[in-house]
Amino acid sequence: MESGITEAELLEELQAALGQNDEAPEGAMTGPEIFAALGVSSKTGLPIIRRLIREGRIAPCRIPIVNSVGVKTSTWGYRLAA
Repeated sequence: MESGITEAELLEELQAALGQNDEAPEGAMTGPEIFAALGVSSKTGLPIIRRLIREGRIAPCRIPIVNSVGVKTSTWGYRLAA
């Protein structure tokens, strides 16, 4: 595991990061935002995200963004499950 932290610690940090993001609807974050906040690669983070979705602890959602050419669109992200 990267950064010498346990998977349980990553799970805890992920839930904290999702709960504190006020810029997106319902505290949602994109995958790359989550991985950057946790300091892990997508290879490490994606299995954790998939497991949390299966367990019902987080949920996929659409996040409004402005893309690189200035067009409003949306992308997939994750939020804490209700």
